[in-house]
Amino acid sequence: MAERKRKVTERDVTDLLKRKRKPLPFIHIVRSLHLSKKEKKELKKILRKLKKEGKVKIVKGKFLWEEEEVVKGRVIPYPGGFGFLEVEGREKDIYIPPFELQKVMGGDVVRARVVEFRGKKEIRIERVLKRARQEIVGKIRKEEEGCFLEPLDENVHLSFLLSRKDCSSLEEGTVVVAKIKVFPGQKAPPRAKVKEILGHPEKKFLAIDLLIRKHNLPTEYPEEVLEEVAKIPERIPEEEIRRRRDLRE
Repeated sequence: MAERKRKVTERDVTDLLKRKRKPLPFIHIVRSLHLSKKEKKELKKILRKLKKEGKVKIVKGKFLWEEEEVVKGRVIPYPGGFGFLEVEGREKDIYIPPFELQKVMGGDVVRARVVEFRGKKEIRIERVLKRARQEIVGKIRKEEEGCFLEPLDENVHLSFLLSRKDCSSLEEGTVVVAKIKVFPGQKAPPRAKVKEILGHPEKKFLAIDLLIRKHNLPTEYPEEVLEEVAKIPERIPEEEIRRRRDLRE
C-alpha cells in the first residue's frame, strides 16, 4: 500500500459516507480510504465527533450519513433556558437546546439544521436571517465584574454588558432603553449601549412606556390623525351616554 501524504480528514469521511448513501462497517471505511493502523485512531475520533453532532448515526454497528434537513423558523424561548423553533407548515415545533438558544433571542428568524440527538430531533442554528429587535428595555444590574442590562422582555433570556461610562450615573434597578451593539451568537459577549433612561420601576406611567417599547407601538402620528383626535370632545354628550349601557356603580 502506498504511503499517504496527509492524515485522514473529516472531509474524507463525510464525502465517502455521502457518496455511498448506505450504512458502512468501520473496516469498509478503513479500506476505502486506504488508512494505516495509526490512522484508524484518527478515524474513530472523527466518527465519534460526527455522531455527537448528529451528522452520522449507527445502524447495527455500521455508520450511515444522516441526511440533513434544513429549515427556516422563528425562535420561541422558554423559562427553563431551552426553546423551540416554529416552522411554518410543520405541525410540531422543534426543540432548541440551551447551548443553541444562547445564539439568538425570541422572535429571531433563523436558518437551522435538524439533527437527531439521543433519538430526538433538535436544532443546530446556522445563521440568523432576521433579528426580532435592535433595542432592549431592561433594568440596570451592577456587579464587581461589570454593569449589565437585565431585559424586561421574557423573550430575551440573556443579559447585555454595558460600559462603565453608561452606568456611572445610573442607580441599580433603573429602567433604560439600550441599542444592541453585539448580538448573541457573535464572537464577543452580548453588548448594548444606553440610549434612553425611562426611570425607576415605581415611576408613574412606566408600565405604559414598557408596553409601547415591547410591542413597538408608534409614539408619533401623522398630522391628519392628530386633527381627527382633536375633534373628539373631552366630555361625552348626554345623548351618547343615554345610548350606552351604564356599568358604573
